[in-house]
Amino acid sequence: MVNEIRSNEIALGLANAKERITSAAISVKRDPSEIALIVVTKTFPKSDVEILYELGIRDFGENRDQEGSLKADEFHLDAKWHFQGQIQSNKIKSILSWADVIHSLADLDHAKRINDRVFLAADKSNVSKIPILIQVSLDSDLVRSEGRNGIDPKEIEKFAESIMQ
Repeated sequence: MVNEIRSNEIALGLANAKERITSAAISVKRDPSEIALIVVTKTFPKSDVEILYELGIRDFGENRDQEGSLKADEFHLDAKWHFQGQIQSNKIKSILSWADVIHSLADLDHAKRINDRVFLAADKSNVSKIPILIQVSLDSDLVRSEGRNGIDPKEIEKFAESIMQ
């Protein structure tokens, strides 16, 4: 009974989110099917992830390495896991063991470490690339200096070029 109530609750929330995405896409003359919905499951139990999977969701986001690792290890092979949190140097190896996409690259040293790890892994598996997204901060310099991550918009091109070398 509780699981059925929770399933209905999640299904309703998901339907509302999809409806909002569709409306927003149509309002800017975009095809809604081109937009990827990534459901962030941080702090939610694996049972909620299972319900979402049954509802057709395949892209899940986590911002904590340990929680993402546990969920990804216990879950379906065709689910795609996105790491969306602040990258810590000592967590890179672990993040790469479960994440299919990294959304929060904002440090050249981290880019190099990720590249080195992926290159080493390519010798042992068929994984030779991992998609990454650069985290851009639209905050003021003052806010960025207080610990918020992200590349200054004026530095994006230089940062991207450095990564590609």
